[in-house]
Amino acid sequence: MADMLAGFDELINSAISECDIDSQSIPLLNVEKEHIEANLLEKLPEDYCYKFNLSVINEQKSSFQTEDITTENVHPWLFEISNHQFYHSENIEWAHNHNTVNLEASNFKNISSCTIEKVRKLYEDGNTPSMARQIFLKNLKKSCNDEITYHVMKADRSVTPRRRDFNYLYSQYTKDEFGGKNGEMFQRLEEKMEEYQQNNPDASLKYQVYCGDEMPLIISVVTPLMKQVHKEVPQCGELVFVDATSNTDEHNLKVFLLCTPNVSGALPCGLVITSDEKKSTVKQAFQMLSDCLPEYAFNGRGPTTDPEVILTDNCLEDVWPTATLLLCIFHVLQQVWRWIVEKDHLVNQHDRPEVFSLFKKALYAMTEESFDDCYEDLLSDDACSKYPNLLQYYRNLYVIKKDFALCFRSSMRVRGNQTNNFVEAQLLVLKDILLRRVKEYNVVGLFDKLTADLENHFKDKLLSIADGSFDGYFRRRFLGKNKRKVDGGQGFKIPTQQEQKTYLEKVITYEHNVFEVPSLSEEDKSYFVDMSIGVCSCVMGRDGSPCKHQYILWASNTANCINFVPVSNPQSRQKLAWIAIGQTLPITYYTNLRAKSNNAHSIEAEDQSHQVNSLEQPDCQEISMDDSILVDTEERLEQEHIQEGITAVNRACESLVEKLKSTGDKNLSKGMKQFSARLMKLSSGMPGSLVSALFNFGTDELRSTRTGKKIKIQPGRKRKSNNGSRQAVAKGRSTTLKCLEPPRKRAKRQHSLAMAVKENVPPSKKSGSHVMRSKC
Repeated sequence: MADMLAGFDELINSAISECDIDSQSIPLLNVEKEHIEANLLEKLPEDYCYKFNLSVINEQKSSFQTEDITTENVHPWLFEISNHQFYHSENIEWAHNHNTVNLEASNFKNISSCTIEKVRKLYEDGNTPSMARQIFLKNLKKSCNDEITYHVMKADRSVTPRRRDFNYLYSQYTKDEFGGKNGEMFQRLEEKMEEYQQNNPDASLKYQVYCGDEMPLIISVVTPLMKQVHKEVPQCGELVFVDATSNTDEHNLKVFLLCTPNVSGALPCGLVITSDEKKSTVKQAFQMLSDCLPEYAFNGRGPTTDPEVILTDNCLEDVWPTATLLLCIFHVLQQVWRWIVEKDHLVNQHDRPEVFSLFKKALYAMTEESFDDCYEDLLSDDACSKYPNLLQYYRNLYVIKKDFALCFRSSMRVRGNQTNNFVEAQLLVLKDILLRRVKEYNVVGLFDKLTADLENHFKDKLLSIADGSFDGYFRRRFLGKNKRKVDGGQGFKIPTQQEQKTYLEKVITYEHNVFEVPSLSEEDKSYFVDMSIGVCSCVMGRDGSPCKHQYILWASNTANCINFVPVSNPQSRQKLAWIAIGQTLPITYYTNLRAKSNNAHSIEAEDQSHQVNSLEQPDCQEISMDDSILVDTEERLEQEHIQEGITAVNRACESLVEKLKSTGDKNLSKGMKQFSARLMKLSSGMPGSLVSALFNFGTDELRSTRTGKKIKIQPGRKRKSNNGSRQAVAKGRSTTLKCLEPPRKRAKRQHSLAMAVKENVPPSKKSGSHVMRSKC
């Protein structure tokens, strides 16, 4: 037995303060029990208090407790000894040497699994660690009944993780979800793309994994929604916008988005992600995208035939050689101004606005002859002649004049789009709404945002028009709001009810949805409008832009136009729903509220592969109302309001005349003359100014004053002094403390090219700092 217990030497030498032995063994003889106890007593100090128990079970278990436990001496505490009659095992029981009933001790608890799931759910919603912590604490406070409960639960780490725990959980979440930021993320990216391909079998995807500068990262995607846009949206074969953005993830990847204009806004046609913006990389990326396009791409033109016009970058000439590539005029003007204000080009500051305005005048010229005349004036100007480098720069731009001058676009169906604002607005949605102004973790997260969240954004826009929950019937920018034609603004003035009635009386209808609309300004002149493609022979609508002639036919429900929202065309609204989700409801669900009958149409929509089951309509009484009754009611109410206004004005004038006759006041007569003169002047101008003057007339004179008794006092004389009789004049040195004044921050430059030109300063860095390098 002494040899069996020799393993206790190191255990006893570790300064044991207490030893409890609970022994469970087979029945032993009293001699053996005494022998075991004697061997233990030899190893213990003389003044040590111990307790020794033996039982009658097959196993013996001894537990020891000490204050001197370290990683070096913990191993001797664990050992097992076997003998011919019993089995012996040693275990450690730990005990705290401090108070555990306090708030600080709860900070060291392990985070519960329930809390970890809550935090991960916040990260799945796109929150950063700091945002997730704020939301977590807010929800925790709502769940507590009082402040003291919140105080206790906030201190408990198992319920409320620390700030560093949120950061750690975020790193673990991103590593599990996105594969980290190193080479592991490419493996996770391939898994993510395979998963996306399985969930969306109609999507087309090609990619190239990053292997150095010679093999950049390229991802080209055509989603099912994009394929529907290529098939059903006619503008997709006419005009496509292409633009890029960066700073969307930690690796500064470049995102290229292809869009086409539509009544619902920009609709996607393709998506490309690259690791750089080199011309060779962009060319390879768009070649891969072209391979992903379906056979009916660009509204049936095909992936190799190309759209008619691409508002894009020069490097795409090799990918789509037959398409007409145009440059965004805003980026052209911005690049010219940036070149002029560059210090190395030595253009004097007082000459910069003049040489820039001359180029801008040529860019907005309406005819080719006018453009050439303006450009000759630009090159022969005295201010430009002083700078040979500037003349050479303008001569180089003249070579590519067809890419940016508006006069060369009059015959192209650009539908009034001279800039790529459509696609830039979608990139702004990506950064501001989807990414929340926070960079994505890596390319895996960025791919998920672009293929899921951005896709849902476009679907919601289409469905809002299909279900009638849109905010406006037409695009505001085509109505000339806050724009002047001299500044390049486009728009038309909506005709009045009387003008629309005059137009419709003289409209001549031809086959294939073609109409001849007369001109109100010129008697012997008329314009031909093709409503099927949204084109008019007038100056405004010849390039496919909305004009008042198209508006008249659309507003009167004479014909539908692709330039305006199909308010009363259920077939078009049903098509938009099919483009969004690939399936639709029966066409009766897409009729207008003022339709004569909801059962007038018998066409049922179909799914891509099968017919959709129609929803059960609730039992309700259908009320049909003729449109002519509504129009007559509106006209009658309008005439009543006008007659009431005439009666009120006549009554007021009669009262004023009687007042003048009864009083004979000369000042009143002069006031009436002045009032009449101003009234005639306002009546000859815009009606809005007259309405505002009539509403504000006499408001100050009729304003109520305080009623009741007032204390009559004699106002004292106000003596003239330097301090205004308020306080003593300070003498000596100023006591202003500069340290107490708030620091003055330098105002940032506005993100406006027009303001930069007006103030003769360089443009802001944000304004066009990430445009494609090959522009100009």
